[in-house]
Amino acid sequence: MTDRLDSWKEIAAHLNRQVRTVQRWEKSEGLPIHRHIHATRGTVFALKSELDGWLHARTAPSSSPGSTSTTPDSEASDQTSTRSTAWLNPGRAVLATLALALAWFGIGNSSLLSSDSTPLKARIVVLPFRTLGTEPIEAAVSTGFLEEVITHLARLQPERLAVIGRTSAVRFGDAQRSPEEIGQELDVGYVVEGSLKRQGDRLRVTTRLLHVERGDLVWSEAFDLDGKDLFLAEQRVSQSVARGVGNKLLGVTAPLTTTSSVDPKAHDALLRGRYLFHKGTGTGFRDSRVHFETALKLSPDLVEAHVGLAHAHNLLGRYGYLPPADTFPAGRAAAARALELDPHCAEAHASLALARFYFDWDFPEAARGFQRAIELAPGLALAHHWYAHFLSAMGLHDEAIREVRVAQELEPLWALITSDAAWFYYRARKFDQAIEASERALEMEPGNTSAATCQASSLTRLGKPSEAWTALRRYLVENELLERIGAREDGSPEECLDSYWRWARESIERASKKGYVAPINHAYAASASNGTDDALHWLEVGLETRDRGPLLTLVHPHFDGLRDDPRFQAIVDAVGFPEDPTALLTPR
Repeated sequence: MTDRLDSWKEIAAHLNRQVRTVQRWEKSEGLPIHRHIHATRGTVFALKSELDGWLHARTAPSSSPGSTSTTPDSEASDQTSTRSTAWLNPGRAVLATLALALAWFGIGNSSLLSSDSTPLKARIVVLPFRTLGTEPIEAAVSTGFLEEVITHLARLQPERLAVIGRTSAVRFGDAQRSPEEIGQELDVGYVVEGSLKRQGDRLRVTTRLLHVERGDLVWSEAFDLDGKDLFLAEQRVSQSVARGVGNKLLGVTAPLTTTSSVDPKAHDALLRGRYLFHKGTGTGFRDSRVHFETALKLSPDLVEAHVGLAHAHNLLGRYGYLPPADTFPAGRAAAARALELDPHCAEAHASLALARFYFDWDFPEAARGFQRAIELAPGLALAHHWYAHFLSAMGLHDEAIREVRVAQELEPLWALITSDAAWFYYRARKFDQAIEASERALEMEPGNTSAATCQASSLTRLGKPSEAWTALRRYLVENELLERIGAREDGSPEECLDSYWRWARESIERASKKGYVAPINHAYAASASNGTDDALHWLEVGLETRDRGPLLTLVHPHFDGLRDDPRFQAIVDAVGFPEDPTALLTPR
């Protein structure tokens, strides 16, 4: 019998664990995994003898007095559909031909005890609410129930219960998958299901908690609610689910909270704004602002609407849809107002920190804001994700990777977060890990622009132009872009890569004549195509406009060819990076 296991699936089966669990063990506990990097993809294999030895060493009692065995730390490999990772994906910001150029920036057991009696964090997913009956229910309404239930569960005991985020959960909205299949893919032990049925002015809601492996019913409840007051309906359902889950899984009783009623029209506008925002496109961000503003006209103190407005403004600036000066000040003001109304609003702290980082370049305040958001809501994936971007730009690579892993655990199917993790590895010069993370993102979303770019860039940095061009060419073919770049079929890999970057640079220049294109995109394409003077010019423009490009000058390998130029060093100095970035960290 062969000693070799040739896939994650075989490795997981040998260890009697799920794939995501053994992938975490490799990262956090040194599970012996071997790799081959091929022209387009990497493959893994392992030896049974090595795995068995590792497992024995991990679980065997220590001879040292007072010592205990440990369980691998939690870590995972982060849209409403496979193709909706346009959500925060700058690769789809301007037009398809600019996709690559704009995208570059980018616990398995259901039991609460492991085999060696070390407590594990329970993991749970709330599936999108199904709509029943003949009377229509808008997607924004059903999504509103989903978001509220996730929010309430995430507040229970984050140190004991990990709740899968909205973006990963909605991937299963139309999927005919069993709870066991969903549980295996997300590495969760429990699933919450729900349904909505409108009958005139009444709304019938059912919810239930299922055990993934056993497939049995743990808890359920049904509600007959006033369909005209969706806010109170959401609160009642989400609080009930939190109490049921808390009692059954954690042995705690979630407190009932008293909430003031919200103008139904304001709440409707809020739901519509959130729904559009989560489309993750420039149009979605823009259109969501109108609904958030409508909600605030009706209910000026609606914290959630201020937060939604802050997010929409800030991400329009962050991803280069509009000039920073036209977005971040308004986003900062909206986040600040939300905090005046609710100083404990984690999302508001995170959004304000985002503006402090990307526009104000106030790094100490940004750090404090991100850290406060995570302190208030450890289960908020966006806070970990945005904080990782900040840490990466500051050159705190290990901390950035650690933070994005938390975001990946909370949003395991959000390709954006995993592709961003690949870039964090890339900036840390860990190119092999960047390739692996890119591959995982491409498995989640085969057309993920950011991941394809990072993969090709990493292979180039490793001195593998042939493999880089093969990977990039595959992406171009899949997206019907290959013919546009004018690469010769008989050209060398280096010539083909050069052809791509010339095409990208020309495409950006054409697009900038029709509308706003962020300076960073000009600087990136110029630096990749040996346009040193142009790259420096656009980084200097970025200094004047508070573009995000200068924020990456400290760490991004694409700018390595500029580092000896006095103009480049002047740009780095002008940003005002801290002399000791570790001073920005606080123990957690």
